[in-house]
Amino acid sequence: MRSNKTSYKYQQFDIFKFLDKYDITYRESGKNVGSQWIGLEECPFCGIHGNHFGINIQSKGYSCWGCGEKGTPVTLVKELLKTTIGDAVRIINEFYDGELEFEIKETGNVVIMPSNVMDLMQSGGKYLKQRNFDPLFIRDKYKIQQTSHHSILEHNGQKSDFSYRLIIPIIMHNRIVAYTGRDYTGKRNPKYRHVFIEACIIPPSSCLYNIDSVKDKCIIVEGMTDVWRLGDGAISLQGIQHTKEQIRYLAESNLKKIVILFDSGKEKEATKLAKILTGVIRKVQVAYLPEGDPGDLSDIEALKIKHQLIGG
Repeated sequence: MRSNKTSYKYQQFDIFKFLDKYDITYRESGKNVGSQWIGLEECPFCGIHGNHFGINIQSKGYSCWGCGEKGTPVTLVKELLKTTIGDAVRIINEFYDGELEFEIKETGNVVIMPSNVMDLMQSGGKYLKQRNFDPLFIRDKYKIQQTSHHSILEHNGQKSDFSYRLIIPIIMHNRIVAYTGRDYTGKRNPKYRHVFIEACIIPPSSCLYNIDSVKDKCIIVEGMTDVWRLGDGAISLQGIQHTKEQIRYLAESNLKKIVILFDSGKEKEATKLAKILTGVIRKVQVAYLPEGDPGDLSDIEALKIKHQLIGG
């Protein structure tokens, strides 16, 4: 997705007021300035002069005809002002007719666990084996525990049944901020049960599962088992829906590339997410599986696909 395509998210970003406030000289017409573009005398990336660096008036994406650098409004502001991604988002919000900036709210001080949580046992390990996972590896890498016949989360007058579930912690910035329980019997609904928001630090819907394993590139998948199959560099939204908090985390992560790999048949939802992320991430792609989901791949298939998508 090229940066000069219209991104609805940034059409209300007043690029002229931004450039004027920060005394950045620009030209609206003349040599090397195309229709619907603003030209800057010097490219902030390669330093070439002569209005070869253009900003699209609609999308606010940029392109240098000298070095070929392209990107989003967020990276544009970051580079022009030599600031962080987070500060760039906040600065854009000053010139944005809408809600771009938001706070990531912590809903609690500690994570409250359900009763009778124990180490992974044969019953929970059986489910992992059926999905062709190594139970001991998954237990150790992702800190998985389980419950058995009676497990209740009770806090501030609320109750939730966590019996017969794998307890999967969500770790961000090296601390457990939430968790979910995955039914391992195939008989309980819903399959995934999240901790309620009053009993965790950050609501699961605002979290990015496995984000601490990401460097500068990642694959976004739907579920936690998809992450387990692909390993480091894969993150989960806990479904196909996203929240603005998750987008904010991604925007501030300095990622160079994101590939969205949802389950087969979810191409429309993946494309919708890609359009949103194109506004804050330099390179966004959508990949497709002919059938099934990433968690159903063999380890060898997952390794090959991961190498093709992000090179690792």
